[in-house]
Amino acid sequence: KIFISVAKRHKEEIVFLAQRLRDLGYELLATPGTAGNLRQAGVRVEIVQKLQEGHPNLLDYLANEDVQLIMNTPSGKGARTDEGKIRAACVSRGVPCVTTIQGIGAVVSAMEAVRAQELSVEPLQDRLQIRATQESQKIVTT
Repeated sequence: KIFISVAKRHKEEIVFLAQRLRDLGYELLATPGTAGNLRQAGVRVEIVQKLQEGHPNLLDYLANEDVQLIMNTPSGKGARTDEGKIRAACVSRGVPCVTTIQGIGAVVSAMEAVRAQELSVEPLQDRLQIRATQESQKIVTT
């Protein structure tokens, strides 16, 4: 499951990203404001209470190991206490936390790419050798 809570300024951008996550098969959790926005756009999401609203909230889901990724952009006012608690819980539980909308976009794209093609491993030296060969072919002597 992936938890999403974004600042008002990111409400439009998160819709497309959240739908892409759903298309990849992930279950989504979100705070009431973000969930309402996503549901209005047709994205299936489960509502999770904000920390100060009671239980179950994100910290409960983290304690139960029910969340594997957090996407939480700071609002810049008032909610900093919750955001700090969320980040601290992520670190202590080893759960990745993405805190910018650009980072969320990059993570979603990477998740799609991993699904689209098989991962392969190659030595860095081979990669550097190819680049060095390409660069040496560009050298023109007079």
